[in-house]
Amino acid sequence: MQRGNQVRKARNINFKSLRVAKGFTQGIVARELNVHTQFISNIERRICMFPPEYFTKISKLYDVSVEDLIEFSVERFRKSLVERI
Repeated sequence: MQRGNQVRKARNINFKSLRVAKGFTQGIVARELNVHTQFISNIERRICMFPPEYFTKISKLYDVSVEDLIEFSVERFRKSLVERI
């Protein structure tokens, strides 16, 4: 992502590694976010992505900045578009 003359590479976020490092199960994360465990599994397997309305909770839960979550999401979306071309 570019800011002025600076180019910042989007952080590669591995949600499973973050969860395990915190000692959380998928069930704990699902309860905290009020979602199904299958949704957390799909996120960790990169089948889908967290919607932006979850970014604040995820940021606090995993100690990841909201900015990093946004950049990661934008980069994932960009890559998925490129793959379709």
